[in-house]
Amino acid sequence: MANSSAIITDLGTVITNGPSASTTAAAISASGNIQDYPGNCKLLQLKAQEMAVLMARVVAVTDPGTDSANYAKLITVQNVLS
Repeated sequence: MANSSAIITDLGTVITNGPSASTTAAAISASGNIQDYPGNCKLLQLKAQEMAVLMARVVAVTDPGTDSANYAKLITVQNVLS
């Protein structure tokens, strides 16, 4: 399993590619809201975009000098989202 280094971009690629026949069949046979595979992928992308906006706000007010450990972690998360 590959790790994502750009969540929003990678989800966009999944949406563009669309699910395979096997993925569609598995989603249809599953119970609950996962049946809407394309819709759920788009919702994940939207939530990641919302996280990116909130992350930017948090990073903007985190002092890299006095809060360097937290700042570094926030920057890492921000980079993965974008």
